[in-house]
Amino acid sequence: MRGRLHVAAATLILLLLGRAGRVRAQELSADVFPSEDELLQALELGEISFREFILLQELATVGLDSTQLYLLDDIPNLVYLRERLKPVSPLQLEQAQGFLSRLRPEHGTVRWRFSQELEDNNTGRSRYRVDAQLRPAEYWQSDWRVHREFSGRERWIRRAVTYRRNDRVLRQVTLGSYITRFGLGTVVGYRGKLLNFSDQLDGESFLFPDYGGFNGVYARMQGRNVNSELMFSYTRDSTHELMSSGAITELHRLTWHPGLIVAVNRLRNRRTAVKAHDVKIAAHGRGRYAYGYTEAEFTFQTGDLGGAMAAVVEGRHDLGEAGVAYAFWAYGNRFADLMSGSKATPISRTVDIPAVGFAFSSRRAGQKGLFIRTSVQPAKRTELVGSFLYGGFDRNDNRIQVSGEGYY
Repeated sequence: MRGRLHVAAATLILLLLGRAGRVRAQELSADVFPSEDELLQALELGEISFREFILLQELATVGLDSTQLYLLDDIPNLVYLRERLKPVSPLQLEQAQGFLSRLRPEHGTVRWRFSQELEDNNTGRSRYRVDAQLRPAEYWQSDWRVHREFSGRERWIRRAVTYRRNDRVLRQVTLGSYITRFGLGTVVGYRGKLLNFSDQLDGESFLFPDYGGFNGVYARMQGRNVNSELMFSYTRDSTHELMSSGAITELHRLTWHPGLIVAVNRLRNRRTAVKAHDVKIAAHGRGRYAYGYTEAEFTFQTGDLGGAMAAVVEGRHDLGEAGVAYAFWAYGNRFADLMSGSKATPISRTVDIPAVGFAFSSRRAGQKGLFIRTSVQPAKRTELVGSFLYGGFDRNDNRIQVSGEGYY
């Protein structure tokens, strides 16, 4: 069973990476393998955590493109699958090919899937999925998704309208649901769901979908030597609302790209009208050299939630037939990851903000960790891969994972 679930998860990653390749002639359906029932079974068996279950479920629903592959870092058990898909057998590949659309969609695609439990008295529960990606005009795309569960819960999952054009200074504008990450994500990134959502197909569900990304407006601009991104997001449930805004500016000079990131979060209790502000400022840099790259981000937090600092460094160094990828991270005890999506191991602790009556699960406040992955090719068509992952809050609350694999 464990092997089957891991292969199913591997096939999901394969399909997602296929979508990331933007192959226009063949559109991959990213939510074929594994099924939601298989993911739930993996959760019940303890093979994946609840956060990993939610992330895999959302990726299967929404998909991801090449700019969002960092989301797979949140699933340590699948750390190799981004680059090594060999464990997926030819049979799984053949099955996946059966769900490819051979016709090039000119104006978009609409998918409707319906499932019903079989009962003797014909009273079995049912669920459906409606996913639509439409291209009404050149440079424009819209995305609409509605889901109903066997439990009867019915809600909007995503709705977005995007303008994208690569020959202008204004490269992209998205209105609605979106995912983005500034730099290494300590300030702005994919955190996952923080607030609750409506379980009915109503106006509240349309305005605030069951979506772990952002909800608002995103814009990306690119000049000759400067890149800038802006974001605004507003989410709420029956008790709280979170308003977030952020910006990043990067200079592109030679091999080193320095940048500055600023973001402000306002968490408000809707019943008492009490607010708490969180401000983050980060210096970010990314550089390439002959044998690899290094990227670093250093963040300072201030505001009502208290002062804290964070640092994340990652990179890769290649030398002939061997290579090493590495990442280090450290977060202050009072670091509030209200919309952070930077590296951290999937262990968490509860952070309480008593002023607004809000508590949430944080994977970053107080966590320190490192990840090292090495690969060696001793012979043609042969590769040995090993990795070490550590992350924790203290001596009694940490996670260590050591892995080794060989490919031939």
